[in-house]
Amino acid sequence: MRRLDRVIDAFLMILAALILAAAIASSVGNKPFLFTAVRSNSMYPVLERGDLVLIQNLAPDEPVLMGDLVIFRAKSGELASQGYIVHRITGGDSESGFETKGDGNTYSDQEAGNPKIDRAWVSSRVLVWQGKPAHVPLLGFFPVWLERLELNRMILPVIAFALALIVVTGEFRKPRRKARKKKAALARPLVFVTSGLTLSILMAATMMAASERVTYLYEVTADQRGAMLGSSAGILLVGDELDQPLADLENNGFLPVLVTIVSDDDQLSFSHPLQVLGRGSHINTKVHLLAQAPGIYHSKIQIGLFYQLLPSILIYQLARISYWLALSVVALIPGLPLLLFPWLDRTMRHTVVRVLRKKTRQVLRL
Repeated sequence: MRRLDRVIDAFLMILAALILAAAIASSVGNKPFLFTAVRSNSMYPVLERGDLVLIQNLAPDEPVLMGDLVIFRAKSGELASQGYIVHRITGGDSESGFETKGDGNTYSDQEAGNPKIDRAWVSSRVLVWQGKPAHVPLLGFFPVWLERLELNRMILPVIAFALALIVVTGEFRKPRRKARKKKAALARPLVFVTSGLTLSILMAATMMAASERVTYLYEVTADQRGAMLGSSAGILLVGDELDQPLADLENNGFLPVLVTIVSDDDQLSFSHPLQVLGRGSHINTKVHLLAQAPGIYHSKIQIGLFYQLLPSILIYQLARISYWLALSVVALIPGLPLLLFPWLDRTMRHTVVRVLRKKTRQVLRL
């Protein structure tokens, strides 16, 4: 029973961390993250209203395939007022737009008078497990109910944070018997470590939801210019220069964020490689291409949005090495005090060291 209690506590902690991370990341990024709720029975019997579906967020250049269950938000037509919708791709392509249809509907969205779905409107794809969409019945009613409230984007993170807080503080309020004194002593440092990791995961998820990764396709030749399928830059001559829009970035949060734009392609430079974006402000970023070496390029451009928890130039240098390195370091900062506290407190430190030594001896005996 004690082991079962610990397993249940760990499961609740992980669940709270995921809900908290997904809720705030969805609120900050203004698009679903990790999961989304099914709001109607248009996908019946595959999905029903109130299902909570697990999703994979798509990069702007990631292909969408025929038959995919996608999450999109229309910008025009009758569907524009329905928020994010889960429907199946039944036709079209990324160039001319996609045709979509709910499995339970008689007609496609376009046959009902709606325009084709632009690729930029598609944010995510439903994860599939053994040929069926990964979903949890009924849990989707909770976010659907919250969406009816005017301030739902604030209420959901608050409720999720309260859920995580209840799980964490519950560890301190459990009655401790003398016979369980050693296990209770070990539980305290575990609570601090778990809380620190939860906070860091939350920060990482929030920054990931706001960041973007773009593939910039072009070709450089020595003798001709021309168009190139799937490329906005096309085929350029050596020595050509080109300026193009990259991304419109807006800060809808409460805190200023740091924008970094980096690429491993030395032929590309950016209008805002390092920029602080204040609350409510936005910038229109551009990419500058100076064609120097012949070849076909699939250049990766990483647009990172970070909380300013470290000096701006340090975050930028870390992002130039690796976006994931910068993300990990910045996300670790708020959780670091909780992660270090068990080592700073003498009693908890001795408990952790004693347990680690015991486990090490057990492993060495194997």
